[in-house]
Amino acid sequence: MGLMRILVVSQDTSLSETLRANLHSHTDWSICGQASGSQQAVQRAKELQVDLVLLDLVNVQGDANLHPFRAIREVAPQSELLAFTEDDAALACEKVAAVGAQGYVAKSDLQHSLVPALEGLAQRRSGDVETSQRLQVALRAAKLGTWQFELVSQQFTSSGQCKANFGRSTDDSFPHKEFKASIHPEDRERVTAAINLSIATVSDYSAEYRCIWPDGSVHWVVDTGTAIAGPNGLAARMMGVSQDITDRKRTEQTLRETEQRLEATLAASDVGTWTWDLPTGNVVADRNLARMFSISDEQAASSPFQSYLRAIHHDDRARVEAVVCSGIKNPQGPYEADFRIVRPDGSIRWVTGRAKIELDLQGRAIRFPGVLIDITARKRAEEREHRLMADAVATTAKFRAVFDQTSVFAGIIDLDGIVLEVNRLALDACGYTASDVIGKVFHRGPWWRGSKEVQEQVREATEAAARGESIRASLPYMWADGTERLVDFVMYPILDENGQILFLHPTGVDITDVKRTEENYRRLTESLDAEVRHRTLELEERNAQIVKQSELLQHLSQRLMKVQDEERRRIARELHDSAGQLLSGLKMSLGAIVRATKSSSPEVVEEVGESSKIIEQLTQEIRTMSYLLHPPLLDEIGLSAALAWYIRGLSERSGLEITLSVPEDYERLPLEIELVLFRLIQEALTNIHRHSGSKTAAIRIAVDAEEVIVEIEDHGCGISPARLSAIQSQGSGVGIQGMRERIRQLHGHLNITSNESGTLISVSLPIPVSEEAASETAADDSTGSPAPLHKSQSAG
Repeated sequence: MGLMRILVVSQDTSLSETLRANLHSHTDWSICGQASGSQQAVQRAKELQVDLVLLDLVNVQGDANLHPFRAIREVAPQSELLAFTEDDAALACEKVAAVGAQGYVAKSDLQHSLVPALEGLAQRRSGDVETSQRLQVALRAAKLGTWQFELVSQQFTSSGQCKANFGRSTDDSFPHKEFKASIHPEDRERVTAAINLSIATVSDYSAEYRCIWPDGSVHWVVDTGTAIAGPNGLAARMMGVSQDITDRKRTEQTLRETEQRLEATLAASDVGTWTWDLPTGNVVADRNLARMFSISDEQAASSPFQSYLRAIHHDDRARVEAVVCSGIKNPQGPYEADFRIVRPDGSIRWVTGRAKIELDLQGRAIRFPGVLIDITARKRAEEREHRLMADAVATTAKFRAVFDQTSVFAGIIDLDGIVLEVNRLALDACGYTASDVIGKVFHRGPWWRGSKEVQEQVREATEAAARGESIRASLPYMWADGTERLVDFVMYPILDENGQILFLHPTGVDITDVKRTEENYRRLTESLDAEVRHRTLELEERNAQIVKQSELLQHLSQRLMKVQDEERRRIARELHDSAGQLLSGLKMSLGAIVRATKSSSPEVVEEVGESSKIIEQLTQEIRTMSYLLHPPLLDEIGLSAALAWYIRGLSERSGLEITLSVPEDYERLPLEIELVLFRLIQEALTNIHRHSGSKTAAIRIAVDAEEVIVEIEDHGCGISPARLSAIQSQGSGVGIQGMRERIRQLHGHLNITSNESGTLISVSLPIPVSEEAASETAADDSTGSPAPLHKSQSAG
């Protein structure tokens, strides 16, 4: 149960110390305060919200002090009162009852009696708390409010639900005079008399009456209470419960109005009613039924069922009798049958009979009440009516399903703007109830209370829809908790088949989140656009720098290769012209030495002969190196002759068997292209000799008017996939990179394929059109004659 907080009320200041000494071993009991008088006790109990008040009955000196001690229960309703006294048992019991304490302990026996008394009180309190909790649950479920009225002090206390039943909030003050004033003037005298009777006779009290809420609305409540006697046997206070029965009263009123309309309808139509008393077998009929069967009022008051059965058409009699018997044996279902009756004049009328068995407390059928309706005039249209009814039921069901389950706010209002229906979403999502809106002017509904301007817009939309127009607008609206939202609002008329306006239909879709999302998206888009523009400018600037650097690098590469080729040509020329001439002079000098010493020094001649051989070999090596650096045949005769010379020399040095295939009508290409092709073939053959392990190599050259194609193929071990991928991605191979750069400068293409059977290098270079050829082509185009693809082709 937790810590029990105790307040001591006594003028004896040493009593608290005595009590603390007796309770020191009970850590769950704590003396949290002390008061010397009744007024101070009430104040301290309210401040500390104590669980137990230990009251010294010496402080109680007559009736004048009773009420303040009773007030402790009002300011600390959870508290209990336990008294201690030096009085005899009779006087102690009288005082305990007067102050409303739960018991007492003799001061002389505090040491032995206080702790057991507190333990018993704590145990009972634990059970009372559980009982109180169950009671509170029951009161909340039934929406019952509790009240208590002290007759002497006129103190009236009520629960929050009780205040709500009278239109007050939980925090509102609700004194007894306001309670009396809230009773409807027409009911006030009757209710006052019932209360006074309960007080006078100390008995129970119950009354149904109308009350007027602060907003002027009228509601029905039912009060049930009882008077409780004081020590003198007279009523000292009243307590009871109240319940709001407004909805029930409205239902009863509706039922009474329905019954009145039914009676009027029966009187104005051919509808008769009967009640068949099953134990006696007699039927009591109204005047309409007596008229249908052409019987007297005396017969209608009481006649056997068989007299009515005989008036039924003989073709229908057995069926009706079977339906009636089945209804009596199985009283769960209603009785209903269409049949014909034959009047004494021989005329036949169609009627429909409807009834339901009434059972007694033992479940036995005792009465068989029902109605009989003349349907002769409608019989011929029965099928059509059934179809219409089925269509109407289906349409209504669909409408209700759509109306209540739709994901939009929806309502039905009349042409004056009065709300007739709203769907659950318009209420539940916004926190309103049907009573907040049904029967009230739509544009003054709680949704629009936040703005007079919005209310005016809704009013204008209602008037426009009543004229047959449809209005749509985005409007702010409010939830019950004051949250403002945004709705896509539409108001349009509902027309009948003749185009007449029956009702107005407002709908709405909450677009608050959509608008927020759109706004966030717009801001994000603007931010992203700005960022994209900024990044684009940066990329464009960076790209321009890269392009510029690439162009510069390409220019430097072209310049480097050109310088490299010029340097090779110069070195080759120096080796051929300078070193070659020096070696020729040296060889001539050695020949002179041989001739001079031939007869005198044979050994010198032999040594000089060996030196001459070395000079001859060196001369050959220098000539070969010079040709390899830049073969003069390439400049003088062309690519074909230079390749033939180079292949022949490489075959002799390496043992590699190389075949060269060149078109028979091959003519000179621009020197720049021939030099690139020579270097490409030179590099490829070197790689074949060094890395492929192939003993053969094949070179194929093909030329047309637009491009020259060269293929170098071997039958060696091939290039591994990993290295081939690196080469193709331009990430490996200095020689290959050089080949690619030379080809790129001439706008050509290089492709390498390789597998375990060998490697194939394919190169294609476009052939630039000379100015002379371009002029000839232009002249041929002007005469309509086709231009030759190549000089060799035109010669053919």
